[in-house]
Amino acid sequence: MAMEFAPSSYDFVFTNWLFMYLNDAELGALVPRLLRSLTPGGRLFFRESCNKQSGDRSRAFNPSHYRTADHYTQLFESVVEAGGARLELESHGSVKTYVELKGNPNQIYWMWRRV
Repeated sequence: MAMEFAPSSYDFVFTNWLFMYLNDAELGALVPRLLRSLTPGGRLFFRESCNKQSGDRSRAFNPSHYRTADHYTQLFESVVEAGGARLELESHGSVKTYVELKGNPNQIYWMWRRV
């Protein structure tokens, strides 16, 4: 069953390591619903592991889909509602703590605003 969100009902949506557990079709279906769920000016913040596995533990099964940062950016930029609402990128980059403490630039964040 797909998650349903009331239109224009959230000022802020936060996810952390969610999208990497969705396949491309699931992610593609979720993004327009997230856009519709935001109030005008509402923000969406998410963080994902990009490019490759971040941890050093080997696993027999890893359900993660490691996408590039550009893939996420292009996907979220491409979604436009019939009335013209879209997401505008306010900021994104590597999570500084992961870079400084673990030498890992692949933990990426995005902050979007519904316009």
